Amino acid sequence: MVNPMKKNSQFFLNGSFFALLLFCSHLCGMAQSNSINVAVGGIEYDDPNFSLLKESVQKDKTVTAVKTSYDNGTAKLSCTSTHKAPELWDALPQAIKQYFKVTTINDNNIILVTKAAESSTVKKNTTASNAGDCSNCYFNMCKYDGTKSFQGMIYKAVNYDNGTYYYNCDNGVLTSKVITVNGYGVTTNITTDTILMSNVPIGTTWHVIDNETDFFGIKGYNHFKYTLVAKGISKTIKGKTYNDVLVVNAYRNSKDNITGADISSVNNFYAKSIGFIGQENVDPNTDPAATIHTPGKVAALPAISGMQGVIDPDLVGTWVDADPSGFTYTYKFYADGMFETFVGSTLSYSGSKCFWRLDGAYLNLYCTGWPRLYRQEFKKKNDPVSGKPAVVIQFNDTEYRTYISEDGKAPWKK
Repeated sequence: MVNPMKKNSQFFLNGSFFALLLFCSHLCGMAQSNSINVAVGGIEYDDPNFSLLKESVQKDKTVTAVKTSYDNGTAKLSCTSTHKAPELWDALPQAIKQYFKVTTINDNNIILVTKAAESSTVKKNTTASNAGDCSNCYFNMCKYDGTKSFQGMIYKAVNYDNGTYYYNCDNGVLTSKVITVNGYGVTTNITTDTILMSNVPIGTTWHVIDNETDFFGIKGYNHFKYTLVAKGISKTIKGKTYNDVLVVNAYRNSKDNITGADISSVNNFYAKSIGFIGQENVDPNTDPAATIHTPGKVAALPAISGMQGVIDPDLVGTWVDADPSGFTYTYKFYADGMFETFVGSTLSYSGSKCFWRLDGAYLNLYCTGWPRLYRQEFKKKNDPVSGKPAVVIQFNDTEYRTYISEDGKAPWKK
């Protein structure tokens, strides 16, 4: 026979234990901590409003382990709390929250932007033009999609397929800013690059990068710079001539102990009020100005050349021989008395300065480094197939090539 007192005692113990479990479970639920991350984009490192936000979070009795960090325009705050993120945000004083706008919030994350940053977002442009930028900048600033302020300076926003870029042209200096935004809409990086400097002496360099790297035994060296090579020149690109052109050379020398060296030199051409019109690769071991031709100024001839003759303006331009073998040969005669010649797209006599003069029935040619001047037989004729003007130039003793104009010139008068 079971003792009823013992049975009741067992029931009481079981009930007490169950109640104790419920109580402990309730306490554990109350004490559960949540990791909360707060990010504020588009602010300075020492932004006073973020300091007030941090102070308010620290004063909340549900919060512990507050840490802050800053990276490329984004201030970050992390903490643990017995509240979830929306509850923590709701509990903060309105006097602090008024400086921020919530863009994303969930149980563990709060993404904010400052009201100041929100007010400086791109504003729609109604005029879409600015006479000052159009007349003074070597970039297409005449049409743009909006404006944005960076530290009090107004930048024009231009939308491209790969994103929005911001440009400011001040006193001949063109600066570009690119904003990188993550999936939460938070600014993670802002890069600034000086693209053009038109108000400085020729030969000025900028945006110089010169550093060494060592990554798991791969030792590398990187050197980059922009150089103002020429300004105020004329340049013909794809048959169209642009006046008042700026030439900026981009030089890069990158090498490491595994893959070796990669060196390049590119001349970029910018027309006033139009912007980028084209580029040409140049020999990285030579002066990038060696092939720049200034209108109205005759290039000085080397004393060794013995060059005679005149600069015939009718010969200035691009002349191409399409050889039956599939090769193309090109002469480019410039108004300053210099020339370039190409086989296909490859520049011949790279690193030399080449000069020409028309001397009656002969074309005199000389490039620096040659042992002597060469006199080639020369005559003008019209191409019987296309009707375009052409020139016949002696190549070897018994070989002649016919070069046809690519510049839309009128046929020679007979």
